Amino acid sequence: PCTLQGYAGLSLTDASGARIGEPAERSQDGSGGGLLKVAPGKAVHAVVKTPGKDVTDGDCWKKPARIKVYPPD
Repeated sequence: PCTLQGYAGLSLTDASGARIGEPAERSQDGSGGGLLKVAPGKAVHAVVKTPGKDVTDGDCWKKPARIKVYPPD
């Protein structure tokens, strides 16, 4: 199995794979990130939170084509 601990990273990308803006902050919810053991062929999931439309400067962000997720540090 693969063992992971911490918080995954996340970036938004355009269709060519270029990153849009800065990567998301790895916010901590107090749980310490937990230890995950992933068996071959299995998957894990995470909750992704984004700011509401009224929190940003409007519709100025490019629309992402993909979300790139990478393992914890």
